[in-house]
Amino acid sequence: MLRDKELQQYRRAVEEAVANNGRDDIGVGAISEPAEGLIAVEFSRGTRRHTVEIPVAELRDHENARRTVTLVIRDFSKRVAREQLEKAGNMSDQTTPLTT
Repeated sequence: MLRDKELQQYRRAVEEAVANNGRDDIGVGAISEPAEGLIAVEFSRGTRRHTVEIPVAELRDHENARRTVTLVIRDFSKRVAREQLEKAGNMSDQTTPLTT
């Protein structure tokens, strides 16, 4: 099991990778160790939250951490965009057309 100090080091690595991607719209929330060699990281964007399990080995050096977090961010951003499009589509279905 990882100690709190180690979890905080991984948090900093993830936060640094998010910042290096220029994504100040994405936050890093709770971080835990659900299993040996895995950490669960909660990402947030607005009101949306997404938890991802990342192998600890992927965060041990800056380049791997950046690459891994970039893929996670890309997937999360696509999910958020998809949800927004679906919501917008549902809202347009509910609007009454204007008549002149």
